[in-house]
Amino acid sequence: MTKKHSFWEISFYISLLLILIWLILKMTGIINTPPLLEYGFPILSALYAFFAIYRDLLDRIARISRSLIKVFMKVECHDKNIAEIKENLRLLRKK
Repeated sequence: MTKKHSFWEISFYISLLLILIWLILKMTGIINTPPLLEYGFPILSALYAFFAIYRDLLDRIARISRSLIKVFMKVECHDKNIAEIKENLRLLRKK
């Protein structure tokens, strides 16, 4: 089975890849940039990666909470059914 990757997970990996490419090009001397761009690009890419993974975590937490709500609703329904069964048993015992 293949796992479906979210947009935010893919964008996280792309931003990390861009930082790696920039770092390699910077270390080899291909890129000569002023200090603003020298520190700005990796910082912005790292911030984007952080927010992408943060957004992905929020999406996963939302899915878990929706699943938990469904489980609680089913448990509540089963509790009502059990209460009815107990009431029926109580009435049968009286007879």
